[in-house]
Order: sequence, then C-alpha cells, then structure tokens
Amino acid sequence: MSTTRRLALSAAVAAALLILLLQIAVPVKAEAKTKLYKSSRKITMTYSSHINSRSLYDGYYSFSDVIKDPKKKATYTAVVKNKKVAAAVKNTNRVIPGKRMFISKGVGKTKAVIYEQKKGSKKKIKLGTIVIKVKKAKLAAVAEEAVISKGPAIIWLKLNLGEKKMSYDLGSVLFNKVLNNKSIGSNFKATDYTAKYELTPPPETTDPDLIDQYAEDGSQIVDLTEAGALTAKAPGLTNLHFELTFTDGTKFESDLDVKVTGGSLEKEGKYNLGNIRDIIVGVDTPVKIADGTEMPMINFDNAATTPAFREVMDEVDEKLEMYGSIGRGSSQKSNYSTDLYNHTRDKVLDFLSADPELYTCFYVNNTTDGLNKLASALITSKKDMVLATRMEHHANDLSWRERCKVVYAEVNKDGRINYDRIKAKLKKYKGKI
Repeated sequence: MSTTRRLALSAAVAAALLILLLQIAVPVKAEAKTKLYKSSRKITMTYSSHINSRSLYDGYYSFSDVIKDPKKKATYTAVVKNKKVAAAVKNTNRVIPGKRMFISKGVGKTKAVIYEQKKGSKKKIKLGTIVIKVKKAKLAAVAEEAVISKGPAIIWLKLNLGEKKMSYDLGSVLFNKVLNNKSIGSNFKATDYTAKYELTPPPETTDPDLIDQYAEDGSQIVDLTEAGALTAKAPGLTNLHFELTFTDGTKFESDLDVKVTGGSLEKEGKYNLGNIRDIIVGVDTPVKIADGTEMPMINFDNAATTPAFREVMDEVDEKLEMYGSIGRGSSQKSNYSTDLYNHTRDKVLDFLSADPELYTCFYVNNTTDGLNKLASALITSKKDMVLATRMEHHANDLSWRERCKVVYAEVNKDGRINYDRIKAKLKKYKGKI
C-alpha cells in the first residue's frame, strides 16, 4: 500500500473516531415528558344561568393552561366525574391559547382525569387528576362580558337626516341586543337589574389630547331620558355614563362616547328629483370635452363606478381623524377603527332584515370578486350544475363556468328573461340544479 493511500485511510479512520467521540460527548436532549401544570391541579371556574359558559371569561379553562409540554403526535382527553358541574371539551394536540378544555355546567365541585394517547397507540396514559370547583358568577361580571362582546363601541347621531339617525335608545339596545343575545346565550329579565344613565365628563383614562373635544355641558349636545333614550340636539361630542345595579347587589358601569354631526341635507324627507343632485359628490364637476370647453359629465357607468353620496364623504372625513390599522394593532385608534369596521356588518344585516343567527356579512372588492367567492363557496364538484341565462355579464358567467357545468335559458327576442324556458330547464334537470 502506498504512503498516500495509507495517509488517506488514516484520515478517514480519524474522522470516524472523532464523529463517534462527539456523539458520545454530546448527548441527545431527551424529549420533555408531558405533565400537568401544578397550577392546574386545582382550578376554579364560574357559572351563570344568564349566559353561555363559553362566553364567560371564567366559565372555561384553556387546554394550554392544563397540559405542559404536549407531544405533537398525541391526543389529550379528560374524563369528568360529575358532568353537571363541568364538561370536557374534545381536544387534540393543537395547543392554541384560549382553546377550551373544560367548561362550567353548574355550581359545585368535581374531579377530572387527564389522559394522553400517542399516535398509533391504543394505550391511554394517565397524566393526573384535576380538582374542579365552579362558583356562581356575579351578575355584574356576566353583564360585563355581554357588553364587551355585543355592546356599542360608540354612539353616532346625525342631525337633519330623520328620526332614526337622530335618536338612539341605549336602554332598549342593552336589554334587547346585549343582555338578551342568542349568539352568546345571555338572558336577563327586566327585573334582574335597574339602570341609571347620565351625561358626565369623560373618564380619567381618556387620551389627554382628546379631552378638549368634549362639550362642557353634554345636555347641549343631546337630550337623555331616564330610560337611556338619546336625541341629537347640536353637533358635538359628549360622554355617557351608565350604571347597572343587579339583584345580587353587584354593579357594572361603563362609559360611551356620543358624537353628533350635522347631516348633509338641511331638510328631512325622502330624496327626490329636486334634491338628488345635491347629495351626489362630483355630479356638477366640469370636465373637458373634445372642443376644449368644459361642462358637467353625464355618467353612464353608474353600475360599475358609482359616485359617492355627500353623506358618505362626510362620514369618511369624520372617521379619518380616528383612523388606525384594522385588525392588526392595539392603539386606541386601531381599536376604534376595528370596532367600527366590524360593527358595519351588523348595520348591513339590519338594513337587509337578515337574522344574524342565520346570516353573516363579508366584504368583497367588487361584484366580480364577490361572485367568485360565492361560486367557490357553493360549488363543490365539477358535476354540480348551475342555471344561467344568455343575458348574464361575464362576471356572472365565468365564475360558474370555470368550476362546474352551466346550462343556459335563452332570452326572448327583446333580450328579456323568458320564464317559460327557465321553468323548462328546471323541469328537465330537476334535482340537479
């Protein structure tokens, strides 16, 4: 064997020995054993028949607060002894802060055993036992959860735009839409509390830069009844303080901004041909024509590019003062903009008389984008069938044609919908469309 080959072999052996020594010298860190947090051995929750426990801050206990170092490929379950006191929520290895593991079902005390089952194994490993104590929730705490979840963020009133815009019945809103709301399971009776409403200076927590914007005398801005009904009087900003005293002796109090702005129209009543041009932005703005002269433009593209109403422009200008990032910030302006943005969904549903328990509202960029999203949600197979007409815009044709089979009902000689042909198609493809 040549000297060169001997040297190469010796180097290879030395490298192998070095790797082996490193593996021995640096032990592999063992995976942490799954345990229960010591703080979760005894947990306390609250319960109230006045709200769903899932909507009550202390009405549930989170998975990530119980299991320490959960395995990625394992499932964790809990067996509760007395299900009238608490219930276990089915969980997997997805540890999400706030994901519920236990929810309260009634006042009392019980125990729960936590198990771990590794993927591919039928054996359940007992991690430990938890003592669960459920106390009766204070009614004020229940009301606070309901107000935070479903209460108004701010009250906006407008002058000169009709009674609906000029008034707001906070007492009625709190009782009918907040303290009695199906989505969170709140259910209070009128006899469960008394309410007090008053116009006061803003709370001490208010941003100092905004203090000067509040009226010294709120009664100059709005009229307020003992029942909490507001009516706009003059433009301005004031603070409304309300206090709810419950039959269990607890109290909940909060503050709301009430802002009154002047309407775009100086008179009430429906829009008509006599004033319609006054409320549209840019309708009288002159544009240059071919000969170089200027005159107001006649807009034949209203469907695709609808001009804004002055009322909308006023609202946008007004809100820009408090504009912040929506859904991705924690500043006062961001929270304000996020609450306002989310609240508009309720406004849309209310305008369409749509039950929020059955319908939801989501925003789209334009009609084409909306139709694409609708088609994506409704069509689940290329075999699905949609009935359309020959008069559809491409936006309401391509959205479906790209995803499923489309059958067309012909129009009549005037280009109008032929209902007899639609009936014939529905009869021909009965049950498939």
